[in-house]
Amino acid sequence: MKARFIVLVFLSFLSLKLCAAVPDIGDNSLFKCVATADEIDESFCYGKIVWVTNKKGLSKNDMPLGFFKAKKIARNTIKYFKKKRNRARRNNDTELFNFYESKRLNAIVSKRELSDCYNDYYESCDDSGDDSADFPSAMEACNLISDPSNYGDIPRSMKKNIKAIVNGVVCSNTTAANSPVVLVLNRNNVRCTGTYVGPTTVLTAAHCMDGVNCANISVRNSSGSQRIYAAECLSHPLYEQVAEAQAHDLAILNLQDSFSGITPAKVAQEQGVVAEQCALTGYGQSENNDSFLRATFNRVSSRTEEVISTLYTQGDINQGTTCYGDSGGPLFVFQDGEWKTIGTLSDGSAYDCALPNTSPSYDYSNWANLSSEANQSFIRDNTSGVLD
Repeated sequence: MKARFIVLVFLSFLSLKLCAAVPDIGDNSLFKCVATADEIDESFCYGKIVWVTNKKGLSKNDMPLGFFKAKKIARNTIKYFKKKRNRARRNNDTELFNFYESKRLNAIVSKRELSDCYNDYYESCDDSGDDSADFPSAMEACNLISDPSNYGDIPRSMKKNIKAIVNGVVCSNTTAANSPVVLVLNRNNVRCTGTYVGPTTVLTAAHCMDGVNCANISVRNSSGSQRIYAAECLSHPLYEQVAEAQAHDLAILNLQDSFSGITPAKVAQEQGVVAEQCALTGYGQSENNDSFLRATFNRVSSRTEEVISTLYTQGDINQGTTCYGDSGGPLFVFQDGEWKTIGTLSDGSAYDCALPNTSPSYDYSNWANLSSEANQSFIRDNTSGVLD
């Protein structure tokens, strides 16, 4: 099963560079980067690290910190949450384990991104947080997938100068518990990713259903608070494990019940456009061998009537790709004032998903085009209300 996970490559810039807004540090819960006017040339500003909260969540009132002091605090915070996570695992408390693991991963990202604030200069000292001219951070993708139909447009260009993150952003500590992006399980094992598109309907990849008993298939939300078994598993009749399998790598899971509090995502009916922004998301395994919901952005690199592709190259900033476990996940594009899913993930070109220090250094993710006539017909014939 060639399912995929989200990855972005972290870059450390030690040379002087200009950017429109100060970068985030993780999700800004531990530290923030504040723009401070340069004493010699006030038309420029530099980043100043401030301490927002400590490891126990207590406010530090934006206390200014030196770079090395901040890194020491980050290291201690990582150790603290690791101990908390391990204790939760010993107590078989899955929800608490996921909570502390997401906190630990955020602390890791924060530690790596401190240098982005400390080493860079900025064109403007406006610290309003208005970075509308820049390609959005991956955390924006987490917010988007929480409620794609109501999120609205992101009027940002793909300016490569603000932030880089390793392994994408873990979304389980946001409002993503209400995201229509769901985890597909075979018995209790992670199988694939899916998209909740109707009261009792989930779309995923056909290859995720290969060799499994539908009675053992269930789906759950990102927090694990809701889990529903499939009543019926239908793979596209044109799907085969052959060369053109990507075109119809689509399956429908009709569920025994509905999710509570989750607004179904809408399925795009118009063809996507090459070079348009898109959001990638899934439960694929990361370098940390977990299965948290992650999200990031990319652009459509190519499109045919049947297959849509995205391209990621090692070193690309604010872009990601997919890996094992993300199969069946959605490809969100902005159409008619809403983010809609236009694809289900089929496979990728790089065995190691273009992770750092692997070869090849690029990776194509390939998605069954949900706007194709054959896939639209399959959905209409086997669901109610999804494309009505």
